[in-house]
Amino acid sequence: MRRPSAASLKRVTAENLIRLGPDRLASLLIEVGEARAEWKRRLRIELAAAQGVEHLAPEIDKRVAALETSRGRISHRQRSLFLRELGGLRILITDRMAPLDRAAALDFLWRLLAAAPLVRARLRHGEDLLSEIFADIAQDAGRLIDSVLPAVAGRRLAEALQAGDRAWPEWIALIFDQRSSAVAVEALSDVRSMIKPSPFRTLIVRALARAAQNPQALLDSFSEEDRRRPAVAADLARQFMHHGEVEKAGDLLRAAMRGPKAKGENFVILGATAEIDFDWETSWLQYLEQSAQRDAAQEVRWASFLRTLDPSRLRDFLRPLADFEDVEAEYRAFEHAATFPGFRTGLRFLMEWPAFPEAAKMIELREAEMNLTAEEAEAWAAKLQVRFPRAANLLLRKAAARAFARRDFATCDRLTAEADHLGLDD
Repeated sequence: MRRPSAASLKRVTAENLIRLGPDRLASLLIEVGEARAEWKRRLRIELAAAQGVEHLAPEIDKRVAALETSRGRISHRQRSLFLRELGGLRILITDRMAPLDRAAALDFLWRLLAAAPLVRARLRHGEDLLSEIFADIAQDAGRLIDSVLPAVAGRRLAEALQAGDRAWPEWIALIFDQRSSAVAVEALSDVRSMIKPSPFRTLIVRALARAAQNPQALLDSFSEEDRRRPAVAADLARQFMHHGEVEKAGDLLRAAMRGPKAKGENFVILGATAEIDFDWETSWLQYLEQSAQRDAAQEVRWASFLRTLDPSRLRDFLRPLADFEDVEAEYRAFEHAATFPGFRTGLRFLMEWPAFPEAAKMIELREAEMNLTAEEAEAWAAKLQVRFPRAANLLLRKAAARAFARRDFATCDRLTAEADHLGLDD
């Protein structure tokens, strides 16, 4: 067996450090601990953990309490050390405390999240790193939350929420990501009784209502005026449809309709007006499908495509069509895109579908309308140059002329060189 080299034996690895022996390692750790206070605290906590939870808990409590009571500003020079210690405290709770007492570890995590506003007030810089640490703490809490009775965990969460940090809606989503909603149900009830009405409480109620999978509570958090906003109605409708309340979703969507309404209850003409909110329309299509109005859904999809040239609308429209019907519909879609008022929008659809023959024809027929960026012209010309070199040439020449007009001569020269490489006359 080949002996390790002297250089490899000097690398700081676990294997090499073990070679030093426990006595030498202990001496080195004591030496480092005397020079660096954070290391001494860490060593003390590791020793406490070895003695059991009744010794570890007070040590962690001291460090959490310091965060809850300290008010001094953290300078730029202190920032890195402070963030490192905060992250280290989180790891101590999850890696050392949680295996010994999950409920106590969860309680410490709630306290850390509740202390977030105080910590933010002390930190001058490093907000992004601080946010990452607290997001990790929220995810850790989510992993431990089912180890405590829902009523207890919900109450403690509601108490932590009283601190009012602005990131709580995001943290709630992290805590309950793909987890049991029982705690969210309890917390939702406690929040209503423990936190006074305010914009903050409204946001928290909405976040908890989503986590508790309670669409009615979510609906109740919006005013009548807000419910009539298309984006809000679309979101609420999806929540109700997810829970099988299809007609409730339809009522919400109808209340938020804008533009001309069709006679009867199909409202299919809405796809033809430019005022329709795309997200609202997507929920409306979902409602039509779930309420077995498939013909109406097809009409809306086609009208929506004609208005937006959105590829997903066309794909959904084509999917249920019989053979040959889909080919005919696709051909009509290409014709519409080629004559679409917005040249760039029409060409983008044809290039991305892809429908290269139709795109090339559009470029040649509507050369005067070309208003593409240099990046678009180059990318699309690269796709067309083999089969449709004339169209590629026109794209590049037109973009080069636009670059010249704005005195971007380097781009103009590059595009012109690419066009010349095609070997065609302008």
